[in-house]
Amino acid sequence: MNLFEEGSKADAKLKQVNAITLLADALGDKLKAHFSYGSLVGDTLIFHFNHAGASFMFGQQKERIVERMREIYKANNLRGLLVFKKVESKAILIVKEKIEAEKEIELATGNFDIGDNVDIEIRRLFEQIRKSIQKNRGK
Repeated sequence: MNLFEEGSKADAKLKQVNAITLLADALGDKLKAHFSYGSLVGDTLIFHFNHAGASFMFGQQKERIVERMREIYKANNLRGLLVFKKVESKAILIVKEKIEAEKEIELATGNFDIGDNVDIEIRRLFEQIRKSIQKNRGK
C-alpha cells in the first residue's frame, strides 16, 4: 500500500488535520488570527494559539465556540474522522532570539604620540602603557 493512498494512515491523519482546521472556523476571526494548529490527544481536542491572550479569550468564549463547532461537525459529517469529548486551548510560547549586530571592536595598537612638552614622569608612564599594549595585543 502506498503511503498516500486512500485509506492509508497518512491519508487518515491528513483528513483529521483538515477536519480540525475546519472546526477552527468556529473560533471567529479574532481568535483564528492567533490559531497555530489543533491536535487530538486522547479524547481531547486542543487548539494551540500563538498568544496567551487568545487562549484566555478562548476560555471566555468556550461555550459559544463549542456550539458553533457542533454545527460545523454535523454539517460536514465529521463523525468518522474526528471523535473527541473535551475541547481545550493552549498557548505556545515562541522564543525569539535576539540577533544583535556585530559590534565593531577597536583594539588599541600602542601607536600614539606622547608629545614633546610632557613631563618626564608622565612620558615614562605613557611609554609603559605603550609597551604593555603592544605586548598584549592579539591575546
